[in-house]
Amino acid sequence: MSIVNIAWSASSLKKLELLKELGDIDITQHLAWRTANFRVGTLLAKNISVTASSKFRGGTGALASSFSPLGITGSGTGTGMEVGSDLPYARRREFGFSGRTDSRGRYFSNDPGQIYVMEAIVDTEPNIRQYYARALSFILGTVEGGTAGDFMLQEYSG
Repeated sequence: MSIVNIAWSASSLKKLELLKELGDIDITQHLAWRTANFRVGTLLAKNISVTASSKFRGGTGALASSFSPLGITGSGTGTGMEVGSDLPYARRREFGFSGRTDSRGRYFSNDPGQIYVMEAIVDTEPNIRQYYARALSFILGTVEGGTAGDFMLQEYSG
């Protein structure tokens, strides 16, 4: 179950289009790109786990330890890294479940979200930018205007 997908912003995608002018360069197959995706996914999963542990003290720790990189999403310059949990209550802990009934028939009158994933993303953002900027700068080298840009939060929903 995916909770977050990190991808490039529109302005950065325009810069990445410079790759097409250079011929058949697939940045997703470049070791620097794959390494950046791995580092981003691993770091984000770790930071989500740490944030969940601090928000949900006294729990079993199952939610905190359930986050992991799920892999690369998209294709070409539209790729990103997806991180998530396989636990069915991961989303409801983030977004809340007030006024709803779960699959076991239990009603939750007051179950507000705790915003632990978004907090971890905000805390991790400088590192995410740095990993992708280094990889992209390495891949593009000296191509004019081909510097790393911004990533954006592509998917974050309940």
